[in-house]
Amino acid sequence: MDQPGTLFTPRMNQVDFSASKSLVLGWLTVLPKIDVFNALNSDDYTAVETAQYNAAAYLRPSQVLQGRIIRVGVDMRW
Repeated sequence: MDQPGTLFTPRMNQVDFSASKSLVLGWLTVLPKIDVFNALNSDDYTAVETAQYNAAAYLRPSQVLQGRIIRVGVDMRW
């Protein structure tokens, strides 16, 4: 049996990247961009169903960090 305060969920490391480039087209400024969230695709869990030792769901993950998410967008200024 684990002692209280000695069992923890995995350490969570999440890396996000973002890239953009400003383009000036006369009176219009276009800023295309791409964002990648959780780029290293960590699938660690952030919560468990129960920490009760003899329960059927003991330490079963209930929330998992989402996989890679990619967002593409454009900002326009005139």
